[in-house]
Amino acid sequence: MKVVAFNGSPKKEGNTYQAIKLVADELKSQGIETEIVHVGNKLIRGCTSCETCRDKSERCVISNDDVNDWIQKMKAADGIILGSPVYYSGINGTMKSFLDRAFFVIGSNGNFLRHKVGVSVAAVRRSGGIPTVDQLNKYINYSEMLMPGSNYWNVIHG
Repeated sequence: MKVVAFNGSPKKEGNTYQAIKLVADELKSQGIETEIVHVGNKLIRGCTSCETCRDKSERCVISNDDVNDWIQKMKAADGIILGSPVYYSGINGTMKSFLDRAFFVIGSNGNFLRHKVGVSVAAVRRSGGIPTVDQLNKYINYSEMLMPGSNYWNVIHG
């Protein structure tokens, strides 16, 4: 089994990374291969709604960043972790741009994440963690992924 995690924080090993790493370390202890991809420090343009991804190529027409490679990592994985810091009670811009483009491609190409496992985590200073987790969870739910339950919110305070 393989899980790929996406760190939406601009800080490579900041609080969002630490939250993802807690989950990744537990998965590794169970023999599950994990990879953490650093998204938050990249220049990721938002979706332009050109709908070219509907051509069934599994690619976004914008090709001067790593989004298409990350889409294929998600396709190859059995599980996905989405992690974001809280920016004004929501996902930070870079992570949102990545997720909008990636999930538009995924949904336009047979929804190939259907029935894979997906979880989200948020790193927060004071407040806004629950709306951020909710936003991340929407990508998981809309893709018909399976989300393990929890007895508390997936939010870490840094």
